[in-house]
Formats: sequence, structure tokens, C-alpha cells
Amino acid sequence: MKQNYNKHIKLLCATCGSGDFFEKNEKTDVITCKKCNRVYHGGYDELVELNQKNINSEVESMKQEVKKDIIKDLNSMFKKTGFKLK
Repeated sequence: MKQNYNKHIKLLCATCGSGDFFEKNEKTDVITCKKCNRVYHGGYDELVELNQKNINSEVESMKQEVKKDIIKDLNSMFKKTGFKLK
């Protein structure tokens, strides 16, 4: 079975769609998109909330990948023991 299902989901600015130009104020946790200057007063949590659709999509994709791998591994294990699968 595949051992590593780690995924990194890039959070994108809700205004300009960029994911490469965020700056976090360490004192206030406010995040600013340096491309369009949108300020996320809720910090990381606000960015996650606004990217929830993309996050959910990646989770669903991961579920399908894990399911496919489990089925493949189970089929392989049964074949090795002599069971015939249909």
C-alpha cells in the first residue's frame, strides 16, 4: 500500500487568485496579499475558510486515490493466497 498521502494545498487570495504573495504580520496574525493588497484580518483561518471549496475538492480526490489503492492492494493480496476475484 502506498505509504505517503501527504498533500499540500496552496491557499489562494479570494480577490486576485494568487497564492504566492502572502505576508503575515507576526504580531497581529493578519495576512496581506502583496499582489492585490487584500487584508485578511482573520489571518490563516480566514484564508482556509475562503479556500474551503478547493480544500474539499482535494479531500475528495484523496479519498478516491486511497480507495483505489486499497482495492488494488486487496486484490493483490487475495490473488497471492489463491482466491479468484471477479
